[in-house]
Amino acid sequence: MARSAVAVVVGFTRREGLLPKSFAPLRALKAAGVLDRILYVTWDKPDLDPWVVDAAAMRDVELVRVPEPVVEGQSYQKKHFYQTHNIAEALKLADGDDTLILKTRPDVIFDPNFIAGKIRAFDFLCAPSQLSKRFKQKMPRSPFAMKIWTPWADSNQPFFFEDGIFAGLKRDVVQLATPKSDDIVRNFADEHSAWIVHIARYIVPFLKDYPIFTNYLRNFRVYVQDMNYRRRQIASIFQDLFFWHLVIANAWILADSFHVDCGYPGQIVFLPPEGADDKYADTPFEDVPSRMPYNSIVTWRAGQKPGSVTNSIARLFGRLMDDSWQQAIFNAPLGDLTPENLAGTLERIAHYRSNGVLNEVETAFYAKLDRIYREHLASDAKSAA
Repeated sequence: MARSAVAVVVGFTRREGLLPKSFAPLRALKAAGVLDRILYVTWDKPDLDPWVVDAAAMRDVELVRVPEPVVEGQSYQKKHFYQTHNIAEALKLADGDDTLILKTRPDVIFDPNFIAGKIRAFDFLCAPSQLSKRFKQKMPRSPFAMKIWTPWADSNQPFFFEDGIFAGLKRDVVQLATPKSDDIVRNFADEHSAWIVHIARYIVPFLKDYPIFTNYLRNFRVYVQDMNYRRRQIASIFQDLFFWHLVIANAWILADSFHVDCGYPGQIVFLPPEGADDKYADTPFEDVPSRMPYNSIVTWRAGQKPGSVTNSIARLFGRLMDDSWQQAIFNAPLGDLTPENLAGTLERIAHYRSNGVLNEVETAFYAKLDRIYREHLASDAKSAA
């Protein structure tokens, strides 16, 4: 079907010359009729004028300056709140619930052919899932009318997906930019788990129907993104029964509600943030390496190992660069998860609230993670003394 497509760009960049380069692929897609509109929403602060003047000169870009929202919190929290506010402002300007929204940032450079493929084939790539028809277990329906595209997602940290770039119908994207997302970042984060901003957008639409993630959210502080810490954590929970339930629930949601695809090297360039600790401040943006995982797509893709649950979740960081891993779990025979075990796991996930069969193993799971977390904090305190 013919579907209106709108690019929504939020934020700003202070890298010299980057903004025109970032907008160039979007403008090319608009000129080709792939995009109908390009909305650039950023603040109306005078000190940003030099950094948005290039966009103001682009007649094919709708520059919308909005007041900077008044927010409180740690820096990572504020960044999330700002994004929520600006995405919501942009969505107000996009007509039609079935409009395709491509959300991106001015520090992202796309291969226009890659994004054109996502937009033109959206109704095929992001068509509603047929998974439920193949399983007897009555799993919750997707909260989305169509799947949402995200470049990457994690297999062993539920809802830890790329939140800076995504695409979906407006009626679905509005669910990712709500005050509930801000409340999660406000209430469940601390300095050791600042990465909650990656899960906050995506977990909101699923919490009601997947209560198995309620305590995951409450205990997110224990998911510290430190290599040594993750090494110990994964070793401790790798064969834990409740951990496998979280993994399979996350895989179901990915297969049922998301299209994951990072493309190939160079098709998405996502530059690191500028700031006081920016070691590339004096480097031309063409020479600044892309953020992880965009700087090592082939390596991450090789680690997925579709056809096995185990190989992916045993990694310290289970980055998924496409749909192969989660689709294989539900569509192909696996050596480490029999059909009977999969069916039983889905049954317990679907009836988590009513049967209480997982209560004991869940309590033990989070007690174990809390112990590892407290030992990590004690070790850090000792090292700092």
